[in-house]
This record gives sequence, structure tokens and C-alpha cells, in this order.
Amino acid sequence: MSRTTVWRRIKDGTLPPPIEIGGLRRWPKSEILACIERAKSARPAAA
Repeated sequence: MSRTTVWRRIKDGTLPPPIEIGGLRRWPKSEILACIERAKSARPAAA
């Protein structure tokens, strides 16, 4: 995923904003896993 796409997803609420620690931006693993689970539950069922 490109940097532009990441920031677009943060802006539209698909991804949570990162936490800044010492000038670095990172996401808690639990928040990323929750985003993945939401995306999985939102996709259509396989036929």
C-alpha cells in the first residue's frame, strides 16, 4: 500500500491515525488487526 493510500485511508476513517513516538509514526498491532477483521466482515460472502 502506498503512502498516499495510507493517508487517504486515515482521512476517510478506514485506518486509525498513527501514534507518534519519538518522531516515528506507528500503529498498535491490535488496531491494525481490528481494521483487517472489519474489512473481512464487510466483504461479500464467497459463492
